[in-house]
Amino acid sequence: MNLKRILAFSMALMCCTPLVTNGLMGTNDTSIVVSASTITDGDFTFSTYSTGTASITGYSGSSSDVVIPSEVTDEDGTVYSVTSMGYSVFNKDVSISTVTIPKSITSISMSAFSGCTSLTTVTFEEGSELTEIGISAFYGCTSLESINLPTGLLTIGSNAFYGCSTLRSIDIPNTVTEIESSAFFNCTKLKSIILPASVTMVGSSAFNGCSRLTSVEVLGIASFGDYAFQDCIALTDVSLGETSEMGEYMFDGCISLTSIVIPSTVGTVSSYAFRDCTALESVTLSEGIVTIDSYAFSNCTSLASIEFPSTLVSIGDRAFSNNVSLKSLVISEKVTTIGTSAFYSCEGLTSITIPSSVKTIKSFAFVNCPNVYTVTIPDSVTVIGDNAFGYTANGISFGSLYGASLVDGFSIVGTVDSEAQYYAEDNGITFIDVESGEVPTPPTTTEPEPSADNFTNGVYCDVNGDGVANIIDLILMKKYILGM
Repeated sequence: MNLKRILAFSMALMCCTPLVTNGLMGTNDTSIVVSASTITDGDFTFSTYSTGTASITGYSGSSSDVVIPSEVTDEDGTVYSVTSMGYSVFNKDVSISTVTIPKSITSISMSAFSGCTSLTTVTFEEGSELTEIGISAFYGCTSLESINLPTGLLTIGSNAFYGCSTLRSIDIPNTVTEIESSAFFNCTKLKSIILPASVTMVGSSAFNGCSRLTSVEVLGIASFGDYAFQDCIALTDVSLGETSEMGEYMFDGCISLTSIVIPSTVGTVSSYAFRDCTALESVTLSEGIVTIDSYAFSNCTSLASIEFPSTLVSIGDRAFSNNVSLKSLVISEKVTTIGTSAFYSCEGLTSITIPSSVKTIKSFAFVNCPNVYTVTIPDSVTVIGDNAFGYTANGISFGSLYGASLVDGFSIVGTVDSEAQYYAEDNGITFIDVESGEVPTPPTTTEPEPSADNFTNGVYCDVNGDGVANIIDLILMKKYILGM
């Protein structure tokens, strides 16, 4: 529910005399601004209004099967159509296992069935006029396995099905436009979601923690809030349709996702969008994408290659950090900024191509890339941050407390009197004039097979037996420990 609707709703409640004693009504129920009377019919208590409508405000029954009436008659014989439910009217009623909702109901109010832990089945009468499921309407209904939402529904409110841990399937009608925040949070048995073309907004954490969700299909143009599918650890099949906006952390921690196509309608791949997607091997960045924000693909340890679109302008801080499988890097021709630690610890990286559009390479951009021995920096680069190239380990650097040690034999190729030359000279890096035609040759090293003997050969931590302990020994040690 957006802020304007909340404010308008609150003002209407304050102006209402007399108020319904059971609290909030459905947000679509305009009868709350007119005078009301209270009547009881069987197990139900109603507030009736001069508009000819009624709202359920109380329930005293103990039946496991509840049928909500569509009409109620007062002592004068006046018939009222039951169109809504009061706030929390069936809240925590653990006796209810099934409920039938008449077609006259247009909204299910806030917390109407929240905590009904025995509720297994919800049936909407044919021709249902329901347009809104309110905030927390079915929150914590841990026995609810399925629900057939009626056509005509427009909004699924925040937390509506939060924690419905046995809900296995949900069909979103093609009339729904909004799925609000945390609507299906921790629905741990939900297996697939199809968002119809009518859906334009999906709120933050809408499907967060749906740990058995395997497929998501977006059929139209939708904007997603932050954390929308975070920690959906079984998710393997994603189609984003014409998604217009990706929220931060959208697929963070989706450890089974192997491929993704990000459509041209997405201008920005948001921060942390695919962080810790450790199985992600294939990423297609469509033309039209302008920015890759910070940490967007951080810790995607299976990603071996990435092709940037020609429209890309900026690569954010740590955008691809710790992508140890990334082999080569060709940055597209419109990129102007490479962020801080953007490719930090890309240990498999062997070559980097930086285009003449780049103006800024920020600090630590290529630190801990042990197989990059040379890089050509064009004249366009006017800012190279501290320690843009070199080594650190676990945040503690070699050589000096705030500096980064250099790869043995590392050199920078560039134009004389350029920022590249100044940076190289200031940091003790070999500089090669691009006009000289010299081609730097990476040093040839033969890595011995790590063994226990390498750890006791006279020099502490001298793994490769060359008589010194340095960063190469640490890399070999890491491989030995991980069985690589």
